[in-house]
Amino acid sequence: PEYSSKKASADQLVIEGTEDKSTKARYIHIPENIWIDHCSFSDGVCVDLDRNFNHDGALDIKCGKNVTVSFCEFTNHDKVTLSGSSDKFITPDEREVTFHDNYYHGCVQRMPRTRGGYFHLYNNVFDEIGTKNNSGASLGPGVGAQFIVENNYFGKHAGYILRASDNSKPGTPSFYKIYVSGNKPELNGSNAENFLSHKVNEKPWKIPYNYVLKSADEAKASVVSEAGSGAKVILDGKEL
Repeated sequence: PEYSSKKASADQLVIEGTEDKSTKARYIHIPENIWIDHCSFSDGVCVDLDRNFNHDGALDIKCGKNVTVSFCEFTNHDKVTLSGSSDKFITPDEREVTFHDNYYHGCVQRMPRTRGGYFHLYNNVFDEIGTKNNSGASLGPGVGAQFIVENNYFGKHAGYILRASDNSKPGTPSFYKIYVSGNKPELNGSNAENFLSHKVNEKPWKIPYNYVLKSADEAKASVVSEAGSGAKVILDGKEL
């Protein structure tokens, strides 16, 4: 109720390093090896998605190496995840983040919104994204970002699936790149803003780990029931 007439600036969870005050564009300490798994993020009683009067970030990752967000549920939030707090932060190796098997629904944008970094998104489910008066977009790559987007399920969107923000010139190192494969529907020039000039046919960076892909339809069937803090975890046929 106290946020009924203005936006609240607080974030729910933030991963943040120590900024280099001399450059204001790099970090001198970067957190590493972080795993956020089977968590539920919601803006609670704040439900004004049209006017963006919800809290700021649900899970912001200003910098971080070897960060994984998996089997989490995000709902009732506008600006979900920001990685790279301004266009000054374009150094890719300061942000290395994997998002897999997460369920985004009833959200508006920033899943994630990024600047420079290496981002791998696979087997996530996005549905009921945006509103009539605040259309948003699931993906928001920006200057210096390098995206690998595989086997995600994109359901109902009020606007674009992807809306980019990159003022770099084509051919420059900071011009964002995106590789897509196996998504449903696949990203194209109709559902992703300014997509074709950024699309690449080979992965723009080498993924340093092994992973197993489900099809987009398989992800839709499994992630909705498995993601979030209320999910059951089964190991060797027994519930933990």
